[in-house]
Amino acid sequence: MIKPNKIWTALLLCLLLAVSACSKERELSAGEIRTLFSDKTVRGFHEIKKYRFESYYAPVGVFRSWQGEKRILRTGKWWITDNDEICIRWNRTDTDLCRRMITDDNNRYWKVKVSSGIGTHKRVVTFSLFEGGNPYEL
Repeated sequence: MIKPNKIWTALLLCLLLAVSACSKERELSAGEIRTLFSDKTVRGFHEIKKYRFESYYAPVGVFRSWQGEKRILRTGKWWITDNDEICIRWNRTDTDLCRRMITDDNNRYWKVKVSSGIGTHKRVVTFSLFEGGNPYEL
């Protein structure tokens, strides 16, 4: 026979898991994105290309990133659009990569691609750290 305390503990655990799984997501504004990235070192994981990275977003729009296990250094420029997107243009390319940012009520952050016409989000990058300044001299 299961003791009542164990039943209540199991029910409470199920309820907590259900609530955490239902956290609300929202898109960030241009101002929120700027505050989140400007003069910050970030860590994350590229969900599509499957590599980890560490990047620094200088306030003047310069971007430096160590990528993958071999820590390949890539550089470029970054900016925020009036349409609430963060954009990167890697050096030696002429393509702008612009994405929306979303967060949830657990303070998790993702860079997402919005599918045109239907407005769904495809997660491109999951961020794990936002740290002030450039402590690793990227």
